[in-house]
Amino acid sequence: MKKIEQELNEAKLTVKDKQFLYEECVKTVSSLEKLIKDHDNSRESRLKGLEKKIKSIKSQMQSSLKDLKVCLKYYYLNHIMIHLTDLLQLDK
Repeated sequence: MKKIEQELNEAKLTVKDKQFLYEECVKTVSSLEKLIKDHDNSRESRLKGLEKKIKSIKSQMQSSLKDLKVCLKYYYLNHIMIHLTDLLQLDK
């Protein structure tokens, strides 16, 4: 009878150990799922932030290009005016 009781107690301990291990696995899986979800959300927000920065930089580039075109036109017009002035002075 004692042997059966001892085997029963050992079986109960084994069940408790296995149950504890199972619960730890459930906690770990739950934690990993949460981390994956958080990482995914964080990734989405980082991507949106990068998209905003890219749009802002593109806008700045377009504005700079327009400014450059205006400056170049002014430069060439000024350069032409100088040459025309020189030519007119040569004719005199």
